[in-house]
Formats: sequence, C-alpha cells, structure tokens
Amino acid sequence: MRMLLVGWVCLTLACKAAEIQAVNGELRIPQGKTRTVEFGTVPQNNTTVLLDITSRLDSEGLGGSMYFMKLELNGRLIIAARSRKVGRLRNRKLVSPVAPRQPYSWFGNNSWRVLYAPDFKSALKQTYYEGNPHRLLLDVTDLTNPAAENRLKITNMATTRTAKYSKRGADLVIKTLTVRTLPEPSATMTAAGDVDGDVINRGTPGAGPAAYRGKLLAGGGFTIDVRGRRFGFASAMSYPNAGLNHLAAATRTLTEGQPGWQRTVTPTADGGTVVGVGPDYRLERTVRFTDRKVEVTDRFVNRHLDAKLGLLVENTVSLRGMDARVRLGGNPDPAMNSYYANGNPSVYATIGEIGLGLICEDDVFRNQARLFYDADRECAGLRTEMLCLQPGGSYTLRWSVYPVASNDYFDFVNLVRVDWGSNYTVQGAWCFFNPDTILATPVEEIRRAFGRLGIRYACYCGGWVDRKHDRKKIGFGTGVMDSYWADFRRRLREAATRIREAVPGCKVLVYYDTQRDTSDGGHGRFRDSWLTSVNGDQFSTEWSGVYSLTWSMVATRDNTFGKAMLDVVDRYVDEIGVDGLYWDEMEAVGYGTPLITHNTADGYSCILNKKTYTIEREIGITTLLGEGHRMAVIDRIRARGGMVMGNGPTTTKDLLAKRVQRMVEVQHNDYWCYQGNLDTPLGYASSRMDFGNWIRALQKATLLVGTRYTYEHEISRYVFPFTPIELHAGYLLGEERIIAGHSGNFGWPGQQCLVQAHHFDRDGKRTNQTFRMRIGAEARTTVTVKPGEAVILERLPVSIVPVAGGEPTEIRDLTRVGADIRFVLDCPPGCTIRITNAGAAYRVFVNTHELDLTRTDGGDAFAHVPPGLQHAKIHLGSARK
Repeated sequence: MRMLLVGWVCLTLACKAAEIQAVNGELRIPQGKTRTVEFGTVPQNNTTVLLDITSRLDSEGLGGSMYFMKLELNGRLIIAARSRKVGRLRNRKLVSPVAPRQPYSWFGNNSWRVLYAPDFKSALKQTYYEGNPHRLLLDVTDLTNPAAENRLKITNMATTRTAKYSKRGADLVIKTLTVRTLPEPSATMTAAGDVDGDVINRGTPGAGPAAYRGKLLAGGGFTIDVRGRRFGFASAMSYPNAGLNHLAAATRTLTEGQPGWQRTVTPTADGGTVVGVGPDYRLERTVRFTDRKVEVTDRFVNRHLDAKLGLLVENTVSLRGMDARVRLGGNPDPAMNSYYANGNPSVYATIGEIGLGLICEDDVFRNQARLFYDADRECAGLRTEMLCLQPGGSYTLRWSVYPVASNDYFDFVNLVRVDWGSNYTVQGAWCFFNPDTILATPVEEIRRAFGRLGIRYACYCGGWVDRKHDRKKIGFGTGVMDSYWADFRRRLREAATRIREAVPGCKVLVYYDTQRDTSDGGHGRFRDSWLTSVNGDQFSTEWSGVYSLTWSMVATRDNTFGKAMLDVVDRYVDEIGVDGLYWDEMEAVGYGTPLITHNTADGYSCILNKKTYTIEREIGITTLLGEGHRMAVIDRIRARGGMVMGNGPTTTKDLLAKRVQRMVEVQHNDYWCYQGNLDTPLGYASSRMDFGNWIRALQKATLLVGTRYTYEHEISRYVFPFTPIELHAGYLLGEERIIAGHSGNFGWPGQQCLVQAHHFDRDGKRTNQTFRMRIGAEARTTVTVKPGEAVILERLPVSIVPVAGGEPTEIRDLTRVGADIRFVLDCPPGCTIRITNAGAAYRVFVNTHELDLTRTDGGDAFAHVPPGLQHAKIHLGSARK
C-alpha cells in the first residue's frame, strides 16, 4: 500500500515546526501483514525529524500490551536507541509502566509496544501510563533520506493466537501518522552508533587476556592500565537514613560519606586490602591482580547485633571520554541501559581493539544484580539494591574484571567459560514429541526419521495436555500424577517404549515443572510453597483463557511442594519409565527481572527503600530459595539412571558444576540467547522449520534443540556431540568438530588432524563439496560458504606430520565411508601418518602400495610416507584398495 503526503503545514525552516500528515484517515493492517507509507523528502541537516504515530491492536476490550508494531524506515529497523546516550522515544521513558507498578520496555523483539484496545479512549482512564499510551514519538532523523522519497514499512507482528485472544482479528489500527520536523539538530546525527554487530572470527585462536598493570589507590578504588588506556574502578555502598559511602579511583583519601566512616588502604605487589568501618557495617575488601583477571572480594559485616541491614552496593568502571561499546548480559541493544541477566551477569565494553569485562562471581550477587550503563556519569557496572545482612551477619560479594586482548565479546565469554568450568559436552540431537503421534507412527518410520536427523534425545513437550479428553485442561507439578492423567501417563510410557524400539539407546525425557501446580487440592495443601505478591496472594494464570487455572509455586528442599516434587521424580521413572526429565522453567526465572516471592525470605534479599536505603521487607529470590531442591532433583534422577535437560540458564555455581544440559528459548528475540553463553550453548528451535533458523542460531553462537523430527534439512546429525573449546558469532570450535556459518581458515591450534567436511546449502541439504587442507605446524582447512550456508569440519583420528623444516602438506578431495578414509596428497618432502586407536586390521595404501605400520603399546599406529609424492591417492582402512 502506497500513500502520498498530504502537504506541509509550514514550508520553511524559519517556522517552529513543520508537519506531514502521512496517513489520510484510519489505516488498518491485518495480523502478519505489512503496509508501506511514503512521505516524500524531509531536511536532515540541523533538523530533528520525529515520527508521531498513534496506534492500537483491535481488541474486544482492554487486554494489556505487547510488541506488535515493527517499523522500518528506508530499509532500516527503527530500534529504541541510536546509542547508549541517545534514545529515540521522546514522549515517555523507554522503560515506564505498562501495568500498575510494572515498568517495562516499550520496545522489544524488534518491535514497538501496542495496546490491546477497542478504541483510543478507554485506556486513557488508566493513570499509571506516562502520557497517552497509544502514542509513540520517535526521533528518526538519522534514518531519513533527505534527497529522495522516504518509505516507512509498518508490520503487524500479531499472530493467529493473538487474533483469538483479541476476539476481533487483531488488526493494527493506525489512527494518526505524522512526520514532524523541528529546526534544531538531532543527537542521532552526531551519536556514534553502538550496534556494530558481532566480530566475525574466521578461525583465529581466541585473543585471550590482555596484559595489564593494576594499582590499588588511597581512595579505596583501583585502576588498571591496558595498552595505554587507564580504567578507574569505583564502588559505592549505602548507609541507612541515608546516603552513600565511596571507594574511589583516587590517589587521595576521601573525607565525604557517613559520619564516622573511615577507610584503611594497604596496597601490596599483587593488589591489597581495604577496610572500611562505619556505625552500621564493616567492609573488608581484597583486590588481587592476577595474570588473567582482577579478583575482588567485598565482605560486609552488619555491626548491629539486634537489627537487619539492607545495602545498595555498586561497582563501576569509568568510560568517560572513551568511544565505548557496551553489552549488558551479552545484549548489545543500546536502548537497554539497565538489565537483569543472572545467567550471564556480565558487563562488557569494547574500546578500540581491546575489551573489558566485569562479572558477578558469587550466587547472591549474580541473582540480585542490575547490569547498567549510566550515560550521565559515563560509566558501566554491577549493582545490587537488594542485599540483606542478618543481625551480626555477613556476606561476601565477589566480582572480577577481565582485560581482553581483542574487541570480540566472545573472547571474554571464552575466558569466563574456562574459569567457570562451562566447557562440558553438549549432547544431541534433540526432538520433541506427542505420545499419540508416536503411537500412530510405524516403528520403521520413526527409525528412519530419527536416524536421518541423528536424534538421540526425545522430549515430551510442554505443560501436559491430553487432547483426546480436554484440550483446555493443563497439568503441571504434582498435578500430572492425579487420576485424570492416568491414561495419558500410560500413553507416554508406551510412546517411550516405541521410540526405544525404533532407536535403541535414544533417551526419552518427559516434561517436569516445579514453578507451577495444578493438583487437586494442591492450592491448600502446599500453602507454604506459594509464590506470592506483597499482599500474600498466590500468583496464578489462566493462560488468557486458553488453558485451565495454574497456581505459581516455589519448590525448596524443605517445603511441602519441593518434597512432593521429589516423589514425582520416582513416579516418573517407575510409572512412565522415563530416561530423564525435560525440566521447563528450571531456574524459576522471569527474563529481565528476578522472580521473587514475598512469603519466604532467602536470608540475603530485601526490598530497599530507594530514598532512605532502609529495608521495607525481606523477600525470597526463587533462584536462591530453590537451589537445594534443584540439586536434590538432579541427584535423585541420576541415582535412578536418568538425566536432565533444563530450560533456562544456570544461575548458581554449584548447579553449573552438575553439568546439566541447558537450553534458552531463542525464538522470542535476538538477545535472550546470550544468557546461555556460560552454559551448554543450546537454543530452543520452536516452530520454525527452515534452515535459516539454524543459520540464525549459529550467528548467536548457539546450537539448536530441534522440536520436530520432520525437518527437511539434515544438519543436526552432524552437530553432536559437541564439547566447546571456543564460541564465536557464526563459528564454534569444539573438541569433536568445528561448526561455521561463514568462510574462514579453520583448524585446531597446534593440531595436525584431518577433517571430514560436511557442507550444507541454503536448504540445509548436505552437498558433496570438499575443501583443501594445508598442514604445517598445524592443519588448516580453507572453507568458502555463501550466505545462508554452513559447514561442519569433523575431526578424524588421523594426523599428518610433515618432515621438519619441509614444505607444508596439502590434502584435497577427502571422503570417508565408515572407517575408510580416502584423499589426495601432495607431500614432496614426505610425512608421517599417525592413526589413533588403529585396529589390528587397519592398513594404509599410497596409490597401490601398502605402507608398513608401526604400532604403539597404546593402540596407535604410524606410517612413513616417502618424499616426492604429488597427487598421490591415499587410502586408510581395513580393506585393500
């Protein structure tokens, strides 16, 4: 749809403003559809161009809001900010109330928030909004074209499910669309954009830590010098009624702060200590400058023996005067200046060709922390406003600073992954199943489908719904053990048996959830386990009328619901015969904010009055409350021979040490995936069937957990198992294989192993394309892939060692069938072929000549290839050529 401009209200810049009415009358865009609006040319130099749009999603009544309106101007997405310092939304704060006492972002999932509403008047009576909730006023100056027609694409992102909920079809209704110009320069024209995209690594080993010099200063803060740049680290801690004590990156002793607050700083060669003592608490800080990172521990001791103490604690790095790019929890969105990401509690900044990462190390800090960038102060950091100390009690916050020798965010991630022990094997391939579909499918068809995709793990999908009986009734928690579900449990057991018959060794996991319960009488029976509001009311949901009532719960090791859910594990094994649990909402976390309950305290968390810094009430963060329960469930199922796949990132160090398979739901947007950077890098594929979903995942350093066993693409059978060494955007280096979605020169540092290449075209179909290898001190394979394609280099148990000082060996046209490997070799100086775990029948042929094999006590073997070979055909295997 093309709409011409109506005209100018004012034609010259001498006027205060000018307007283009870009829409005549009401514009309706059906769900899933796009309309294009043209509004001619507008000036850009010394001008601010504002897009003023009033919209609603057509609904029978008011029903909240969601991200329904995607806007693209001249082919560029209108996101929420130009940079960390320059936002686009002008008529309200980007993060402001969307419901009573619920501030949230007005931009997400690459779209703008729109209200469900029957008209443009009803919502104006809801006073919690800032201004008119239907109106967005956006600065789009930098996106305009001053020399040609401007085209605005508007897409209604509503789905068929949205349309059902709205009861009116969910049209996006545009009441007014006005382009306003103001005769004043726009900050979007001078701001350096923060969204540069990820660094593309084409096979270079990770840069590792940067060399630095650290110094503890008299002010209690510290500095580090990295490649000619100095970074200052400061801290602030609240004191009640009310103010802040500071540890500053200053060479002088500070005098401001709470009366009676005193600091003692003792530098050492590798760091030092800081002791701060005041009327309310004692701080004991230790700073260690190691070769790899800066380690900081801050122990707070409550000096009140008869009263609890709440604290705000903030640690910052100054970025003043630096052209820094900042990521919060991995998220590069410049509009997101305050972020909660307990799965990835990090702040990362790039300055030129170096990086700097801050990360929470202890469980309480990471589960309370707000990751932030402050444009006014030009700093970024880690903050908790929730720390609670018991009478006479103490707690130690731990955090680290990583200087990184590159501007690749994933070089920082890889350093942390090694330190945290995150590089354990990722299992796969995965699918989800419906028991009735499996029971209706012949065993041979299951065997063919699972075999083609390499599926070794099958999960029953979501909250239990028996579509043969009641499509609205849903089961969670202990509720799935009620008598209503007896027949469904039987069908699950029979489906599991059929899957194992078709694919021996395939693990069958069944949906398990401890954040919700639907059991008969459970609302009263598990009263001590409720997830409650500040008023003590238990949270619940009716799924917008799609499913039946579900109660929200907190499972701990000691409460009634937690104990009951341990018993459910045994019943899953005994009655259903599961091989493990697919544990949805495993960390009981809501992305973007900690999930808290008001009826049970975790002993470390509170709501702090923002003005007085005094405790309003203690609370429980469910990730802290439930850690013991989650550990017990993992131990319980493993003791029964089972395993766990968890939905959601790990949020404590002890749970990470359990090495559970973890995935993140990456289908909703492009930034939740980063919460899985410190776990198994798995992402839920959702309903997308195209190979482009795999390419998107690889670009986010993520491997997909498939939901179907009917994909036309076939990459999944070649991906797993995968034990990470390094993750990068579009390139993952593992012990077993390399996976890449872009061209490069790939190999394992210091290794001379052969690889079998698996190339996949834009449809995800494996081709016969091979790539040339060059082996000197290490083996490297030169890979060329087009956009939308991918390649996997599978490591083979064969190495080529060229003669020392000789020319590199070149290999091409390598193929493998079973244990037989064939390739063409150019090796004028000669070389040695080493085979790992070569069987007694293993043989090596060069053209038609069989080479002698020397075997080692460990089962390996090697053969010397004579010099002078060009285009030699090599055959390794058990059969004579």
